[in-house]
Amino acid sequence: MRISIAFVFLCTAAHAQDAPTQIHLGYGGDASTQMVVMWRTAADTATHQVKYGASASLGLVASGSSAAAPNGAAGFIHTVALGGLAPDTLYYYACGSASGGWSATKTFRTAPATAKPLVIAAFGDCGTGSNSAAVQNAVKAAAPDLVLLLGDLAYANGSQSVWDTWFNLIQVVADHIPNMPTIGNHETYGGDIASYLGRFTLPNNERWYSFDAGDVHVTAIDCMSSVSPGSVQYDWVAADLAAAAQKPQIRWKIAMFHYPPFTSGTAHPTDGASIRKNLVPLFDAYHVDLALAGHEHNYERTYPLNEGGTVTSSASTGYADPTGTVYIVAGGGGNGLYNSFSSPKPAWSFYRAAWHGYARIAVDAQTMTVTGVKTDGTAMDAFTITKSVSDAAAPLVALTAPADGAVLPATPVQVRARAIDNAGVVKVEFRVDGALVATDTVAPFQATIDPATLAAGMHQVEARAYDLAGNVGIAAISAAKTEPVTYVAAKSTWKYHDLGQDLGSGWRTAEFDDSAWKTGPGILGYGEGYVNTAISYGPSSTNKYRTAYFRRSFDAADPAQVALLKLRVTRDDGFVAYLNGTEIARSNMPTGTAAYATLASSTVEAGNAYLSFDLSPLKALLASGTNVLAVEVHQASAGSSDLVFDAELTGEVVPAGAVLSEVETAPAGKGGGGCGIIGLEALLLLGLFYLATPRGASGRPLTRGGPAMRDQPLRGRGR
Repeated sequence: MRISIAFVFLCTAAHAQDAPTQIHLGYGGDASTQMVVMWRTAADTATHQVKYGASASLGLVASGSSAAAPNGAAGFIHTVALGGLAPDTLYYYACGSASGGWSATKTFRTAPATAKPLVIAAFGDCGTGSNSAAVQNAVKAAAPDLVLLLGDLAYANGSQSVWDTWFNLIQVVADHIPNMPTIGNHETYGGDIASYLGRFTLPNNERWYSFDAGDVHVTAIDCMSSVSPGSVQYDWVAADLAAAAQKPQIRWKIAMFHYPPFTSGTAHPTDGASIRKNLVPLFDAYHVDLALAGHEHNYERTYPLNEGGTVTSSASTGYADPTGTVYIVAGGGGNGLYNSFSSPKPAWSFYRAAWHGYARIAVDAQTMTVTGVKTDGTAMDAFTITKSVSDAAAPLVALTAPADGAVLPATPVQVRARAIDNAGVVKVEFRVDGALVATDTVAPFQATIDPATLAAGMHQVEARAYDLAGNVGIAAISAAKTEPVTYVAAKSTWKYHDLGQDLGSGWRTAEFDDSAWKTGPGILGYGEGYVNTAISYGPSSTNKYRTAYFRRSFDAADPAQVALLKLRVTRDDGFVAYLNGTEIARSNMPTGTAAYATLASSTVEAGNAYLSFDLSPLKALLASGTNVLAVEVHQASAGSSDLVFDAELTGEVVPAGAVLSEVETAPAGKGGGGCGIIGLEALLLLGLFYLATPRGASGRPLTRGGPAMRDQPLRGRGR
């Protein structure tokens, strides 16, 4: 027994020892819907999976792949790419395998698809020492949405054990916050580029790539590959920035790389010369707001610069609509510091010092605030870029659900809208008949309407999209709340036949002549004190008539507008009901044709209770004009002590102009300037966006542009 216990313990320990380590996250090609999870194990596993979901119960599983650790190192690197995620959504996950073990449950949040305040931490030149750990802990405490790594990460220089140490060190942040790196010179020493590419999974070709997070576009550049005009990377950077400039949702552009084009540090003063010569003109042309670099192990911030180093604003902490790019060296990620700077300080340099920490970048729709933060939390430098919004174009908005003229069901309904704007949609209001129902600030924009709060009739549902300039775009539809209608009220006056005769089937039709029948209000019958009209059961109390017949005529104005039809019946013992001669309901009766002599299946005590029947599928039986509801009530035996009958027929009709169509019900748990367009289909929005963007004489957008843009009146605006 002792041997068995020891064996189980050793197996369990071995299982735990090979659980995932070095867990780190990164965005896929679409940061709002894709997340890449990577980890290392000592041995390969048969499966490589991530269990994930919108709650800690997980529930979803995605599989990936594994590869031997690069450069002949021991261990295996596992990669699972999650797709189809919802933007700006918190997910729970655990990675690993049944055979190798699972990580603890962790979380991540996808990037927003539209403008939303974000916090980014950026630093480079990390290493694996205590200062690097201090930076990681400081970043963890700051809880940014995203980390940008500016090159020279592990200083492994080909050593896989150093890479292992570094990835274990950064897991305190990287297992719940996406880390997006760029290549530094130390990623290429000792053939280490294979390690870098093998341990990260990045968009594009992985050496240079870009992604969008909300209204922020990040371009990652490889300083170790050519950036000369005509090179593959140069052409890609130019095309990427040009494409970002044309995206209506992008308000901020950040470039990141390792070699700084502007540095007064003396350790590597000219390594960024190629960036400065070749890429800075692209940054000027496409209005890059912030350029981040490392390499110099210190912190330095420039004034806004363009044209190769010209200061465009001499303010110290605030820049309103600057025409240049601010360049930051954030090389205090943990490795040894370089505290040597050229003298005198260049005119373009505002602040420079050597300390360990990171750059904190906080963006919202109108401001980007960058703060240099030491590991102890001290803010050493800070500035804010403010962008005013100068446009008169209202957002384009369309209500995508429900359809115009739809009939609202009885349960809460989800209303959805799409909206775009050249300066950014800040919110969408949902209104019913002018009254505010809900406000949504995150796409896809949606709200829940409870039809129970609305009066019967037609209602106007609006989506009002607001942009940064206060322009409002409005889309409106009509929706109908059904109106109740009573065709036959409870305890109405009925015509009845109580003569104990078999009337066959003709009595059921609308054309039957019932003028000779008796009349009386419901409840009709005998043997119960609550009966309002006593009918005859015949001459013998022990051999009563088997069946009594009842008819009631009513008018229906427009059967095509009937959305709901409901029958309520109280009976003793059994009944069969007909609408205009066609059977619509029966209870406590055998199957088949009911004749006068047919007995009910059993005795029933009605007790003045009504049974309900949904006749909506049979509403086509209604005729425009006069209709007849006919009911035959059967006894269970000739000696039955009582007979009871009454019925009610009601409906819900839609107002004129409404459309009987399917409407999506709400899921559980969720509930100044120009004027936009009304009723556009959502698929037309992107094509029509061209019309809403302010343009110059050349036809190019004034709020976005590239090297060929020559419309000057708004130069420096809408960056």
